[in-house]
Amino acid sequence: MGKASQIHLRSGIGELPSYSLVGSAKVCRSHVVSLYEEFLEKLEKFQHALYKNMQQGLHDEIRACLSIGDYSGLYSVCERNYAPGYHDKDVVVIYLFSTYLTHNLHQARGIWLSLSPTFKQDATILATWNLAKSLIQRNFKAAYEILDGTQWQSAASLAATFRIQLSQQMIKTVAKAYSSLTIASACELLGVSIESLISLCNSYGWTVSGDLVYPKSPKAESANPVSAADIERLTNLLAFLENNINISV
Repeated sequence: MGKASQIHLRSGIGELPSYSLVGSAKVCRSHVVSLYEEFLEKLEKFQHALYKNMQQGLHDEIRACLSIGDYSGLYSVCERNYAPGYHDKDVVVIYLFSTYLTHNLHQARGIWLSLSPTFKQDATILATWNLAKSLIQRNFKAAYEILDGTQWQSAASLAATFRIQLSQQMIKTVAKAYSSLTIASACELLGVSIESLISLCNSYGWTVSGDLVYPKSPKAESANPVSAADIERLTNLLAFLENNINISV
């Protein structure tokens, strides 16, 4: 016998063909490998199709929220569908902006840490994260510069909306926190030019004198005045308590 041991089968009609054990094993192994490779290829196609369908559904939900300005809904959609290792850059940027617009800035760091090194090098994602850092550090001048100087592409409407929201919030903050501040400081905090600041001051009744801005504190919400009818109802209630519950008020 040779290296490949031969099996000779005999019957009444003569000698049957011989088979090589080694050869059969090689053929069997080759067939299994071929089937396994085919399985992996089909699995990859299935996963790609499934992911594509999921992405389409997610993008549809995101578009629906953006179309009506539902940023809380947008945040919920992104939070529900996001997982570490997520590989859609546009969705990552949108998710980060949704945290800013819904006052969930604390979530941004966790999203950033979950990203792959490749994603962290993406210019738009990096700009979005730098915006978060500026807000955390209360460096509003840098925040406005990032908002105004970045090509936001699919997140352009979110960036524009957040800029307005940030500016409006800072107007309220400045009005409450400052009795006066320099024009330069006001421009940095509000993200406006000197010309725009003058116009803004006129709109809000703030005073500009020399190099200083004097914000006007927002009027405190006055309590509803007590009417004669309210006094009468209270009197009747006290009389009821005295006469029916046997207590002295």
